[in-house]
Amino acid sequence: MKYITMLLLTIFTVLVLVFGQTYWSNQIEQTVATENEKEQAEPKKEEKTSSPFENVKEDDLKSALEKAISKHEKANILIAGSKALGDQKSGLGLTISQELQRSFESDVTVSFIDFNGTSTQLIEEGLISNYQDAKPDVLILEALTLADNGNVEVEDNHDNISTIIEELQSINEDLSVILMPTHPIPNGPIYSTQVDALKEFAAEEHYTYIDHWQAWPDEAELMDYLKSDKSAPNEKGIEIWSKEVLILFGI
Repeated sequence: MKYITMLLLTIFTVLVLVFGQTYWSNQIEQTVATENEKEQAEPKKEEKTSSPFENVKEDDLKSALEKAISKHEKANILIAGSKALGDQKSGLGLTISQELQRSFESDVTVSFIDFNGTSTQLIEEGLISNYQDAKPDVLILEALTLADNGNVEVEDNHDNISTIIEELQSINEDLSVILMPTHPIPNGPIYSTQVDALKEFAAEEHYTYIDHWQAWPDEAELMDYLKSDKSAPNEKGIEIWSKEVLILFGI
């Protein structure tokens, strides 16, 4: 009798173990199947691998923008120059600022600072500090060529530009510099030589240069693209000039 009891207990124990193993195996299979169904039902989020600046035309500029993103999550772009750029309410500077911000959204912060005076006055009045406050990774500098015309020697204009850039590089050694002349005007032969000299200066210093003059119409038609006092472009002129700047950024 004792032997039969032990045999029955052994059989019962084996049955319990087999049933338990089968039950838990089924539970695990059901759980795995449910998880797989969830994974298939939920679309995978695509990882953001492409650079927001992949269409930027100039390699050094693209590198500066991407480096800025890696350092502080967004690139600071400063547009600066004379009143030829307009003011905070309208004009070329505002147009470019808005287009850059619209295109790159939260990946950039765009600042625009205009100045009514010569490059020498800008430095003497200590206004470079305003540029430094913007902490630019990229500087788009309209070189105050027209403002300096007849007021500041070409060599001094270049020295002033160098001073501005050096002061900004003192807070960001990776600064990317983009130079461009002021808009063309009719009957300005001396002014044209200043612009030629600026282009040579930019090449010597290895700065990116936007040669937007080649996109403007012939001298006989220029006034159709400028304000009556020639101080700044009108809407048609802004369209030409801004396009040449934005092309560099792949816009």
